[in-house]
Amino acid sequence: MKTIGIFYLSGTGNTKAIAELFEKEYKNHEYQCDVYSIEDIQKGRLPLVDYAKYDVIGVGSPIYGSNAVPLVETFVEKLPLAKASDQAFIFLTGADFISINKGASYKLRHILNQKGYQLVLDKIYPMGSNWFVKYEDEMAWQLYLANKRKIGQNVQKMLHGHIQVEAKGLFPSLCSFLGKSEHYGAKILSKGFAINDQCIDCGKCIKNCPTSNISKKNEKLIYGNHCLLCMKCMYYCPVDAIYLKRYKSMGVKNGYRFEDLMNNSDLKGDFLTSETKGYFKHFYTYTKD
Repeated sequence: MKTIGIFYLSGTGNTKAIAELFEKEYKNHEYQCDVYSIEDIQKGRLPLVDYAKYDVIGVGSPIYGSNAVPLVETFVEKLPLAKASDQAFIFLTGADFISINKGASYKLRHILNQKGYQLVLDKIYPMGSNWFVKYEDEMAWQLYLANKRKIGQNVQKMLHGHIQVEAKGLFPSLCSFLGKSEHYGAKILSKGFAINDQCIDCGKCIKNCPTSNISKKNEKLIYGNHCLLCMKCMYYCPVDAIYLKRYKSMGVKNGYRFEDLMNNSDLKGDFLTSETKGYFKHFYTYTKD
């Protein structure tokens, strides 16, 4: 029986939630499946991982400028060479699965292929938005429930040997190339964060930053130039002390944390219907496919 190792990076919880859905589905089929936070591995919070014991490697990342997060790509570059029959799958999360995001796994695919892994799945799973426009909680929960069903189907197909990998078109590949400019923009945009007098010096933002981009110097919090704009520092601050003094439109009202949806038993996930019009209409189709 194959052993599965799933490795993910998550800011406000979307990619973690998808990783846990894969874990649950594999365990439902009585497979051994271990899930790791790439952030915890990089920061030395976990014991050394024996990557060679896994027959299947899953890699999860938020979409960042039509690409996977560079930290995830670097992690994959450090994976050992695959054994003859080793497989890999990629799962990405973002606010949408439209064409501009479909090239986001381009580099991950290339690295895994170079290392000898057989890629058996490469999917984008749309989740709640934590940037610019916040989706209604009912909609975000509805997308999660649709992903839960789809991942059940995806795992079933993988276990039966089906390859679920689409060919990359020219337009998504071009968007991936152009999207890398956002990585440089993030270095500028992260300077828009500020801390007010409500700060209780708990250090949560420093500890929670996926790229260790926040530090303390002369009793002040300092943002470096490795920001992912995941907004985790601001949305997870226990006293709302972190805010945007510039580029205010980046943040969503009342923040976004996927765990808030998980803890809300009132959500039914019925926001999208056959009557949904405009931009969100394609999401309804997604939830029904």
